[in-house]
Amino acid sequence: MGIDDLFGKHSMFYYYCEDHLFINLVNYIAKGINNKEKIYISIEKSLCEKLMDILVVNNISTESIRFVNVKDLMLGSQINGVLEVKKLINKYEKEEANKGFSGIRYIWQTSHVIRETSKEVFLDFECRLTYALKGTSSSLLCAYDFYDYINNKNIIDEEIIEESINTHTHTLEKFLIKSIAQ
Repeated sequence: MGIDDLFGKHSMFYYYCEDHLFINLVNYIAKGINNKEKIYISIEKSLCEKLMDILVVNNISTESIRFVNVKDLMLGSQINGVLEVKKLINKYEKEEANKGFSGIRYIWQTSHVIRETSKEVFLDFECRLTYALKGTSSSLLCAYDFYDYINNKNIIDEEIIEESINTHTHTLEKFLIKSIAQ
């Protein structure tokens, strides 16, 4: 499957270094923009600045990109559960549809999200997302720092990797979204 029709999908991507991350994100973002999707990104500030520079150099418009803090969404889900997440996704979709967008492509750098909240909050939220995304005009790509996992395990550890396999429906691999056999 290409990376055009992603609505309702909860995907993961393991990247090994910044270059690997950027090569894949630039293509993924460009496809979303071409599909008239709004792009919501939550990544480290330094990576955000580099990504924006790369997009500009490659003549990819950055007007459809919004950098977001997912902390409130994640903490809200702990209080009100998966229905609250689905409600917020639908609310954001309506807002963006009123501006002419066909849907939302969320992109999260998981190590950044974990630093912003906690491992426990992240894992709890992750297990709710597949259901919350079903039937929506949104998709989510969680980018996992495989370099950290292989070399340090500072943030991305054994449990995070194992749960990533259990909680996602698809993976980004060789610029394609592939279904994970579960």
